[in-house]
Amino acid sequence: LNRAVPSFELFMTAWEKLCETNKRIVPFIDVSLKWAKQYYNCMDNTQAYIISMFVDPSLRFRWIHKYWGQEWITHAENIVLALMEKYRATKVSASGNVESSPQPDSLDSLARLYGLDDMELGPSRCGALQAVEKEYRMYADGELVDGSMDPLRFWEVNRTRFPMIFAIAMDYLPIQASSVPCERVFSSSADTDTKKRNLISPILMEALQMLKYHLRSQRIDFLANWTSPYAVLVEDEPEEPDDAGNKWKGDANIHATLQALLDRSEAEEGEALPSNVIIYA
Repeated sequence: LNRAVPSFELFMTAWEKLCETNKRIVPFIDVSLKWAKQYYNCMDNTQAYIISMFVDPSLRFRWIHKYWGQEWITHAENIVLALMEKYRATKVSASGNVESSPQPDSLDSLARLYGLDDMELGPSRCGALQAVEKEYRMYADGELVDGSMDPLRFWEVNRTRFPMIFAIAMDYLPIQASSVPCERVFSSSADTDTKKRNLISPILMEALQMLKYHLRSQRIDFLANWTSPYAVLVEDEPEEPDDAGNKWKGDANIHATLQALLDRSEAEEGEALPSNVIIYA
């Protein structure tokens, strides 16, 4: 998911430049761009795209700072800071392991019992916000890693240096840009791993899925030549008669046309055909 927005913006920019060099395809690209922008607007309303880009050590906020407007940059930073503040409540041990939320301090509980919440017996909110801001700045202003590096390797090394962002990365990096392939795999695996085959090992299950895919790709399509060609499907249908029952369009005179056909038939066959034919229009 972390590469979805940059990839989307790149191909949209490429289409816009293509319109400048080839005017004849502008109407077709405009239709495609209309749908692309509609989907892109939906992406703007999903915070996961921004967060996934931020936790990617090869992107962070550099793409957003370079190609987005200042209003959207501020919006993206506020989203990340708010999420870090939310994750701050999660206990991060010295080793970088994310655990369950900590139990409230006994003195804090006693102070709340007597209505003395303003005594600030525990860590102050100001100090917590400063910790969030410090970690954010340290990571956002840090040096980008190579794009070919696995992000998980980076976070394996820096999990204690950026504990809050590490916790966010573990939740957002696994999100895929499209779930269609996963859904197909799970739907297909349900046909293999039935209730009576629930003891299949993961390795055997993987081998069976790969074998099934290989065999399906080599199937013979017996309906290959039975389907109608595309040219036939898009062929225009013959014109239907109008309300008056006239099949001829324009200014053509059907009586004159019929007389010409009768004269031609008489010349070819040598027999006179009745000429008192009346066409009811």
